[in-house]
Amino acid sequence: MAGGYIQFFTFFAFFWAILETLYFKKEFDIEYATPLLHILNKSEKSLTNTELRNIETQTINFERQNGKSLLSDLIKKACHKYKLQPSVSEVMEVINVQIEIYKEKAFSAQNIIRYLNFAIPSLGFIGTVIGLSDAMMIAHTGDMEKIAIGLGTAFDTTLIALVLGLILMWHMQELEELTDLYHAETKDMLFSHLVPRLGAGHVPET
Repeated sequence: MAGGYIQFFTFFAFFWAILETLYFKKEFDIEYATPLLHILNKSEKSLTNTELRNIETQTINFERQNGKSLLSDLIKKACHKYKLQPSVSEVMEVINVQIEIYKEKAFSAQNIIRYLNFAIPSLGFIGTVIGLSDAMMIAHTGDMEKIAIGLGTAFDTTLIALVLGLILMWHMQELEELTDLYHAETKDMLFSHLVPRLGAGHVPET
């Protein structure tokens, strides 16, 4: 295929972006795989002061062994907030705010992928301009072989960039859906297994 260095940079940007998407997907897979829900104990009984402290301690120990995750961080923040101010609505607000902060951080970390997705068709367009320019510059010579090389550069760079761009857009869409799903499921876990148990069993500490 014609294209030269333009084609090289197009493929380089594509594989870079694909590796970035695979990295983020793997990070989410690791987060999903963390066996953290057993700490919350799917009981419907309200948590006592002791149980709340135990959950916080077990979460801290879990992080020391497995590293921090979104779910573990939110469990700690929710427990700490409720011990300081025993209000379920305040805890829910903390969770909602922290979820949005984490989503914004994840969105910002993926900026390089969005830039590369924009760069790929731009590189294809640059190759098109270069190829057409080369063909027009030698058109007066009547050398059809050289003219064909210029047109080949123009068409090949455009075609490859469009195809790679479509493939990358699919991976980006999948990553965005996975990001949203991860944060939504984390929030659902807390609202299902922790927040409803905050209440009557807790006595404010003095």
